[in-house]
Amino acid sequence: MKDFDLAKHIVDTGFRERAIVKTGEYRPGFTLTLKFVDKNSATKLLNDAMDVKFIKGKRDVQFNEERYAELLSDVIIGWTGLRAEHVAEMCLASTEGLPDELPFTPESAKTLLLHDQTGLADFIVGHMRDSVLARDSALEKEKKT
Repeated sequence: MKDFDLAKHIVDTGFRERAIVKTGEYRPGFTLTLKFVDKNSATKLLNDAMDVKFIKGKRDVQFNEERYAELLSDVIIGWTGLRAEHVAEMCLASTEGLPDELPFTPESAKTLLLHDQTGLADFIVGHMRDSVLARDSALEKEKKT
C-alpha cells in the first residue's frame, strides 16, 4: 500500500471510529460526558427536530422541543455529580423526594433537557460546534502537510 496516507486515515476515521468524547463541567461538580457530533449529524439533528406541514399549500415549520430534547440527549454519554440541588436550579423543581445524586439514564437526560431553564442545550450545542471546529482544524493541518 504505497499510496496509503496515515494522516488522512487518522483524520477521516479517528473522529468517528473512536467516538471522541469530551467531558465538561456544566455546574460545580456536575460533569457531562458528550460524544463527537460531526457537521452533517448536527445539521440532521436540528432538521429532524422540525415538524413540517403543508397548510393550504404553504409550508409550515414548527420546532418540536420534545423531539429536539430526545435527539440532543443522544449526544450525552453519561454524567457524574448531578445532585438534587442542580436539578432544582436547572428545572425549577423541588428537591423533595430526589436522591442526593441522580444516576445517568438516557430517559433522565431527555427529561433534564426538556425541562432545563439554564441553557444545558446551549452547552451541548456549543460542544457540537467545538467538535466540528476541531475536526475542521485537523483537516486544515492535514492539507498543509
